Amino acid sequence: MGNKLVPAIIDDHSVNDDDDDNDFIIKNQELKIRLLQDRVLELEDALRVLAHENKPKSWDHKIDNYIDDWFDKNKDAVDIGVIQIMGKMKVDILPDELEKHIYKKTLKILFSLITTPCD
Repeated sequence: MGNKLVPAIIDDHSVNDDDDDNDFIIKNQELKIRLLQDRVLELEDALRVLAHENKPKSWDHKIDNYIDDWFDKNKDAVDIGVIQIMGKMKVDILPDELEKHIYKKTLKILFSLITTPCD
């Protein structure tokens, strides 16, 4: 009887070892899955950022950029905020940023009017 019990105990012990190994493998696989899921989320976020950066600019952004460059090159000639007082003093009553905003809005309105089909 003693000999029959020893193999049974060993078999029970090896079954427990197999269960422990299986639990370890399962936990390890679950951890790998979670890490891969996190990595997928990171890559999806990076892809969204790249897609947004590489998206063609809309016409209003193009107009904004154009007016910024144009105004910087021509600000002395097109500065609508400068007025003369008593023929001698020049006073700038409109800040350059406000003038740029006026030019941008005007060009956007004109562009919209030109490109909108008439019914």
